[in-house]
Amino acid sequence: MGRKKDHSALRMLALISQLGICMMTPTFFCVFVGQYFSYKFHQELIFPFFVLLGMMAGFRSCYTVITRFVNLKGEKKDSFESYVMNENNDITDKKKEESNLYEMDKLDSGSK
Repeated sequence: MGRKKDHSALRMLALISQLGICMMTPTFFCVFVGQYFSYKFHQELIFPFFVLLGMMAGFRSCYTVITRFVNLKGEKKDSFESYVMNENNDITDKKKEESNLYEMDKLDSGSK
């Protein structure tokens, strides 16, 4: 029978390469923009400011990529079994439906 293949090593390799691209792209872009503005306005303090700006943008983009990766890895996919049809023929989440029924039972038992 077919074994399920483990692609976690390939996913980690893709994540590492994506982090490198996400870090280097804004950094290089801001280096070139900083060089241009430094040359254009004859101010040497513009270049380090743009380098720091590019590094901060790179760190932020890496942070968002990592948080998305962690959320996708820990998140279970929804199955059709987690949804039910309620009395109005609307499709709802089973957990919400169960909590609504529990609340109704609580109200019914308290009113007697």
